[in-house]
Amino acid sequence: MSIELGVWGAFVDSLHGSVEGGFADYWVLDLFCGTAVLFRNNRDFWSGGGSGGSPIAKSQGIGNGSCVGFCYHCIQTTIISVVGYLTMSSSPTLYQDAIRLLFILVHGSEKLPQKHSSGAVGLFKGETRIQAINFWVRYPDYFADELLHIFEIDGDITLLTKAEKIFEDEEPDLRRVPMARWIFGAYEKIDNALSILVSKGLVHQTGKKSHRSIQEYHYFLMPKAYSLVDEIVKEFPVLRWYDRRAKQVVQIAGNRSGTELKERQYQQGSYAETKKGNRIKPITDLVKLHLEELKNTI
Repeated sequence: MSIELGVWGAFVDSLHGSVEGGFADYWVLDLFCGTAVLFRNNRDFWSGGGSGGSPIAKSQGIGNGSCVGFCYHCIQTTIISVVGYLTMSSSPTLYQDAIRLLFILVHGSEKLPQKHSSGAVGLFKGETRIQAINFWVRYPDYFADELLHIFEIDGDITLLTKAEKIFEDEEPDLRRVPMARWIFGAYEKIDNALSILVSKGLVHQTGKKSHRSIQEYHYFLMPKAYSLVDEIVKEFPVLRWYDRRAKQVVQIAGNRSGTELKERQYQQGSYAETKKGNRIKPITDLVKLHLEELKNTI
């Protein structure tokens, strides 16, 4: 299920008050620049403005001077194509993947005692760990299941509260972005999304080699990767969910390796029984039932 249209409305609202509220300053997340950019006059962005069109819109072949005022097509096309605005839908855009990956890398990284030779100040180890964390971010019901599992071990009541809120907010329907199961579990290529982060100097990728092959990938985080995440959270309230969820998943993952996280995820029957190459099915009803059973024992 997609809530893209609702998000567009909230996003436009956050940019300049209201669609009919005239022209004002606003921030636009520009992943191409690796920062959030302040446009002083959104007439320059949304319309031709007598100058042949917005330079950003023109770069995508739109807004050639004939687009005047508020244009939904320009908003949708320009933000998805140029600044990669994050929308929640079952078919993620490359930029949605890139921004989600950025949150995972930043919050899942360990700070280095001293700067790396590349200038990096943080390090995330292992693509397998990325894939496992990414799965829990993309499948709120499976993450809720893990919260309940840990509650049964240590009895932390806050875990029940967090799981309950996931369902109250309808996250399994609104936030789920499906993944397919392959030989080693949920997997999706991250090369293209990662290349955006690397090309903009946010991440530096290397690998731990063994006999001429990569044994483990290392992702070094540059200082501006952290500052960009802070800026996104500050300027874009609609993206704060991704920030919070990445933090929550990383906290629950703890110091478990990617392999250990995958093994844990395989313990959920629906995950393990998914045929290779097929999308992993949701387990919303099953987890909600388990939640109610646990609440009745308190």
